[in-house]
Amino acid sequence: MKPLTEFKTKFEQHQITEETTTTPLIMEGQYQRAYENLLDAYHAGLYAGIVGPVGSGKTALCRKFAEDHSLGFSWVTFSDLIRPSSLIGTFDPTLVFKVGYNIDAFIPGPFTLASIEGNIFFANEVNRGEEYVLNTLLDALEENIDLL
Repeated sequence: MKPLTEFKTKFEQHQITEETTTTPLIMEGQYQRAYENLLDAYHAGLYAGIVGPVGSGKTALCRKFAEDHSLGFSWVTFSDLIRPSSLIGTFDPTLVFKVGYNIDAFIPGPFTLASIEGNIFFANEVNRGEEYVLNTLLDALEENIDLL
């Protein structure tokens, strides 16, 4: 019985009770300038597009920005598997049978949630997205964009 008690004690010690994340990022040089540009776009009510090679820290920078401003952060990595419903959301079929097509049966996607809650949405590898998927974002992003 002792091994089970030891396991239970160790399990309880290592149990995650609160999920927190921090993004360690050194804010110097180009990262500092990009962060300041994000800040300017944010205060101006613009959407920011960050362009750079793979592995240059674009996602980490956006995650840090969201963290520093107590905003939620969600992202989608585009590929041929992403559909408009992956961004906007969809109706849960079982709930539709129960309550019909109304807001209670709708499961919002990360883009919709970020828009409603005022959080950060990061579209990773957007150049890999299908044209009809990208068109779902077009109206929402049409007027307020700032490329960094």
